[in-house]
Amino acid sequence: MWFQVSPEIDAVLDSAAADLAYVVYAIAGALAVLALRQRRFRPVVLLGAAPLVAYGLARGLAHLDQHRTVPQATAAFAVAYAIFLFFDRRAGIALAAGAVLVGVDHPSDLAVAAAIASLAVFVVHLAGAGRQSADVMTASHDSARS
Repeated sequence: MWFQVSPEIDAVLDSAAADLAYVVYAIAGALAVLALRQRRFRPVVLLGAAPLVAYGLARGLAHLDQHRTVPQATAAFAVAYAIFLFFDRRAGIALAAGAVLVGVDHPSDLAVAAAIASLAVFVVHLAGAGRQSADVMTASHDSARS
């Protein structure tokens, strides 16, 4: 943290950050359920992939230079960015603000968490865009055959 705090206060802040991460996940889950009810499967799959890719990137970077990341903040940023890109921009911005609060106890690691999550969502977006264009090409090819 920016200033010295007692270990008790630090423990409370860490606990509150972890609890806030669950709020971010719950909101993302509610948005995913609404999307599934509308038969929008692609954004839900991409939303699920984003934190997994972020986790993999964070673990890989941790092995390279032993930099400490905040796992809750990294996952919360990945979910927020995925919501922003694949679902709703306003909800994504609100969840990104929540992700900042999740990692506020470790400000130097917050930028790393945001960067890792951003890269992860970009990778997921590229993978999803490639799949979507393949689906479109297959559909147009099938319709040309008819």
